[in-house]
This record gives sequence, structure tokens and C-alpha cells, in this order.
Amino acid sequence: MHLDIHVTFTAGHFHGFEWPPAPARLFQALVAGTHRGAHGLLHADVRDCALEWLESLSTPAIVAVATAPARELITHYVPNNDDGETADFREHVKAGKSLRLHPLPADCRVTYRWEFAPGEDSERYADVICAMASLVTYLGRTVDLVYARGEVHTTAPAVPADGRNLWLPRETPGGAWMTPIPGFLALCHRRFPRSVSDEPPDFTNSKQVKYSYALASPDEVPSALFELFRSDGSLMRFDPRRLREAAGMMRHVFSCWLQANPQMRQHYGEDRVARLLLGHRNAGRSAPSEGGHFGIVPLPSMNADFTADGDMRRVLVLGWGINDDEDRALFGDLSRGIDGIELMDRGRTVGFIREAQPDIRRRTLAIWSTLAGQPAKVWRTVSPIILTGHSRRGRALEVCLARALTQQGISPDTIESVATFSGPLVPKCPAAREFRVADYLSTTRRIHAEIIFRKAITGPLVVGRGRFAGFGILLPSA
Repeated sequence: MHLDIHVTFTAGHFHGFEWPPAPARLFQALVAGTHRGAHGLLHADVRDCALEWLESLSTPAIVAVATAPARELITHYVPNNDDGETADFREHVKAGKSLRLHPLPADCRVTYRWEFAPGEDSERYADVICAMASLVTYLGRTVDLVYARGEVHTTAPAVPADGRNLWLPRETPGGAWMTPIPGFLALCHRRFPRSVSDEPPDFTNSKQVKYSYALASPDEVPSALFELFRSDGSLMRFDPRRLREAAGMMRHVFSCWLQANPQMRQHYGEDRVARLLLGHRNAGRSAPSEGGHFGIVPLPSMNADFTADGDMRRVLVLGWGINDDEDRALFGDLSRGIDGIELMDRGRTVGFIREAQPDIRRRTLAIWSTLAGQPAKVWRTVSPIILTGHSRRGRALEVCLARALTQQGISPDTIESVATFSGPLVPKCPAAREFRVADYLSTTRRIHAEIIFRKAITGPLVVGRGRFAGFGILLPSA
């Protein structure tokens, strides 16, 4: 059976960084609508049992239009009640809160569709949720006015032919959408009582998912995000032009983990370890690995309005080259095992790494994977792409770039256009020639580029010859 909750936006806009609005927002709207006034005192047991049943269901599908967010963020200045340790009002200064505006067509309807097994209790809870939906008055910000209604169907209704798409979820770390799991209602009760609560959000009571109506690989590349700290506990900062230094230090961390855990070579096999961690064809040959290996991508600090400084403080480890469950298990053991390992530079300890907390990971990866929560067609380089061949008469740089994309498995049929540049396309990024290269990476041209795909895709997207060290990372653009 299926439970549909239809939410119609009446104000013509939605304020939030993701679109469609996350299921957790709708769940909180149901809690807000049924826990105030007389509704908060009547039938509380029945209401909460229905909400606990809803949070136990699988992540819903969503039927919604695709909409392009406004290019500029909207900033409101409000009292910053999070700062200051005393009652001195001078410590509580105003802070800017940035919001993303999604303009919507008139009477825009979003449908959340849960699937559940038939049963007397389940059908009763679904009817209760339908009754609760009529009490929802806004979704997200209080200015995002809506009205809602619920329906129960024995079979899944067809996607209406009104321009809306079926958005399907994939659970993934760093996903821009949050969906409840058992315990989310209890968190709402603790965090939002009738008085102010100091309890921070608890991401263990929700799942991070990624919604998309674009085609995507079912076997998503696993990833792990690490923060680089100095020995005194402060975050390291690397000039983006020195990304090879950050990548080299992380590659040395891999070697240190292997030396400290020799049983990993025996368990996974010398050839598998050499291929995925060291980038060698096998244990006996230092030739480049066939099929790829784990990548190390230093991430410049970026945000939607480009006010961040562009320096590198975090490194993304990507599980490229994975062919089977054993490869995936090796990536999991590595990402857990290197957490807390010291960073070395020329034989001297300079700091350590820590795996990023879920909220930091979610915020950091969101900007590199989608454009305000949506797949993107246009992608622009932040670090330059290193080409795999040389340009000459009759072979322009764009031809070389298209060749590099094809060699990486990106079909030319999926690309609408490519363009190359020597100067940066994204604010706070240096010119291509300013990035430091050496050895084989210095033998071919490095360029900035814009790639436009025929269909929207999700990232992270890293291409070119130096992608295993962080060159060629692209940012989704409007």
C-alpha cells in the first residue's frame, strides 16, 4: 500500500538549500502542526504512535517539478543567540543567515509517497497521518506557506503528466536530504519543548539521502572526508596551488596504516593492496594500476556565494577502482583505520587527520555533488584538468579534453559542449599554470574547463590525468 501526502506551495517560493524539501522537513511540519494549541493535548497517544510508525518506514519517493534556484543567496541579519558565554548583551551581535530561494510555479504541488505493508494497525496509522496533514500550514521557513492533504492507495498511482518528475532516494553519506529514522520523534520532543532547548541536532536520528530524477550508477563510489589538523588542534590551511603536498601527505598516511597493520596485506592479498592503495598494477610491478585506485582529492573551501577563501582544509578519499565486495571492505577498513593518524612532512610530524563529523561532511560534500540539491548540467573546474595528450595543428585543446573524458569512461554522447581556458572560471581559484606539478604530471598541458552535459548529473566529478591527486575537480554551476 502507499501513503501519499500532497503539499501545495501557495506563496510561489521555497527557502532551503535542497529541492524538493527533505522528508525530515515534512515530518517536523507534522509535529509542529499537531503539537500546539488544543491539538497538542488531544489524542496525543494516537498521534505519536502514528508518527513513530511513519518514521519507521523506508525513505519516501517524491513527485515534484525540477526548479532552478535563484543565483543569489538571500541574507537576513538576526540576533546571534549562539555566541557569548555571559548575559552581557554586547556579546550577542547580529549574524547573517543565508538562504537559498527556489522560485516555484503557481500552486506548485509536491507529493511524498511512502510504501507500507497492509495491516490493520498500519492502515489506521496511515489514516491518522492523513488527518494530521491538514494541520500543516508551512514547510521549511514560516514564509513558505502550504496546505496539505493525505491519501492512501492500494497500488502506486502513476506519475501525473503535469511536468513533475519522480525523485528516487539513495542513502549516501553527505546526502543533502535528511529523512527520519526511529528516534526522530523523540528528538523533536526533546529539542523543541514549550521552552527553549539547548540540545543540538542529533544526526543519528536521521538518514542522509540523495534524491535525483537523473540517471545515476547504482553502485555509487564510496567516499570518506577527513579534516587536516595541526599538532595544536587548529585546522591546517593549504594554498590550493600546493594540492600535491596535501595529497602526498595523505598517500603517506596510507603507507603508515599498512605498516602498522601488516595483517591487512595477508587478509586482502598483496596484489589487491598494491593496486588500490599504492596505485601499482600488482605487488610485483610498479606500473600504473589498471582500472584505477583509491583517489585523494584535497577540497578547497567553497560556499554558494563564494565568500570562502578557497584554501584547502579537508581531503576527500574516493573509492575508485572497486570491483567487488572485498575491494569495498578494504576501503572501509582503510577509512576507519587512518582516523587519527599523524601527518608527516619530510620526516617531521606536523599534525594529524580526523574523519569529519556527519554534519560537516554533509555540508562540505553537498556543494561538490549538486547545485543547491539538484543535479547539474554545467560543471566548471576549481583545480585544473591535466590533459592526457598534446595539442597540435588540427587538434585543439577541446579535442584533447574530449579525449581525456572518453578515456575516463565518460561517453561523448552524454556531453553537449566543452570549453577550455587558461584563467580561472570560479572565484578564489588560481590560474591553471600557477598549480605546482612535477614528474609525469608536468609533461602535458593543464587547463581550466567548462563541461556541459546533455542530462543533469551528480558529483563529485574529478577528471583528467591528475585526478588521483586532486587535479581536475569540478564544481556544479548554474
